[in-house]
Amino acid sequence: WEPFFPLCLYGASERDWAFYSEQGFNCIMGTNDASYLERAKNATSAFNPDGMLGMLDITFWTLGDSALSVLSDRLAAIHSKGLDSSLFMYFWNNEAWFDCNMTNDVDQWAMGLNATDKVKELDLDADGNRRRPIYLYQGGYGIARMYRNDNVHMADVVGTYAGNFPDEEY
Repeated sequence: WEPFFPLCLYGASERDWAFYSEQGFNCIMGTNDASYLERAKNATSAFNPDGMLGMLDITFWTLGDSALSVLSDRLAAIHSKGLDSSLFMYFWNNEAWFDCNMTNDVDQWAMGLNATDKVKELDLDADGNRRRPIYLYQGGYGIARMYRNDNVHMADVVGTYAGNFPDEEY
């Protein structure tokens, strides 16, 4: 194990990601499949001679059970292309839930739970241990803790907006 402090950003699809690597970023958020991870790995620079790492975006898979079938295919493609070492963690932006037409919050919760359980089931080492954490980005102040607490383990790391406090004026 080597210490790694992620300096991540969303990469513009039309830009050569080596541009970000040269600026000191070492991780791309929101990668969707093996081709994005390969693109991150190829973004080499003096700062990142081995390229950048990627966070596989699982947001899509939390929006419906039918989408879960895609996840195993994506992970198999990452493995078959030898990109396992380029996958840093899973990224879930749960704010996408608000943009979909769900019938109620219970459905949304169950779909998120199903998706994170699927990731935990599929991304295991030879001894059956989980390989990578799930990072949940939840923008509501005080709400992030509901995804990781004594009873719920949907995410390993939960973050929110910096400075998004109830008494802040907009």
